[in-house]
Amino acid sequence: MKGTIIYASGQMCNQFWIYSNFIADAIDTNERVGIWAPNFNIEDFPSLYHSKYVRFPFFIKGIIKYIGYKKYKKYVQPFLSARIILMLCCLLSRVIPRISFKIIDISYMKSKNRVKYLNQLKELFAPDKYILDDVTLLFNSKRLEYNQIVGIHIRHGDYRTFKGGKYFYQLNEYKKIMKQIISMFKSDPKIGFFIACNENINYIKFNEFDFFYIENPNSLKDLMGLSLCDYIIGPPSSYSAWASLYTHTPLYFVEDVKSEISKDKFIHIEDIWFLK
Repeated sequence: MKGTIIYASGQMCNQFWIYSNFIADAIDTNERVGIWAPNFNIEDFPSLYHSKYVRFPFFIKGIIKYIGYKKYKKYVQPFLSARIILMLCCLLSRVIPRISFKIIDISYMKSKNRVKYLNQLKELFAPDKYILDDVTLLFNSKRLEYNQIVGIHIRHGDYRTFKGGKYFYQLNEYKKIMKQIISMFKSDPKIGFFIACNENINYIKFNEFDFFYIENPNSLKDLMGLSLCDYIIGPPSSYSAWASLYTHTPLYFVEDVKSEISKDKFIHIEDIWFLK
């Protein structure tokens, strides 16, 4: 793996799944893998940032501090992710000895070492304590109100066009799903819902339910929120899958909004995705 640099396609959790394969192999061989232009703030993941198994070309702390992360994300990251730059890096890696630059998507071959180093991978991808503490504090207060918290992952935004909008569900369809969940837990009236969405929505539409959300959310806080739920429900997504993996939380992928939901249909994501 010496000299391997990975550009992972997709958004944050797509990249997490991809990186996990290469980092697991790096741990196994006691080497380092380079991560090129990640689609998240590296400093939000201090264990990953300081890991002896990972390096981040062109993410130089002194420069980031000087120009600010916002400018880095606005100018430097898009430049490094531009197609012509990626193609140039691929070409250069063919002539520079001991350097291998790879553009990888989530369908890439999985490493068997993911199983062996699963706990270490979770530790590496743990967010900064201040982020996790903020979300945990909110959930601890909600635990005083609810016996069960069900995470509802509403995926809008890019899912309007992803696979022709197959998994883009309207808010009213999520409400029907939530009513099914209440019926599923009919013996326990203290059911609360945590709602996470990747765009602004009208939460008033959910006023008939006991629910809460993170104020001033971002993708990382919502991800941690889902991971702290007792169950997670949402359309097929690497995002909710990663939340499920992080805390071994039962997950149900809504592939058909008309399908009936039951407890036996929830899965642990590593059983079908991570370990195969």
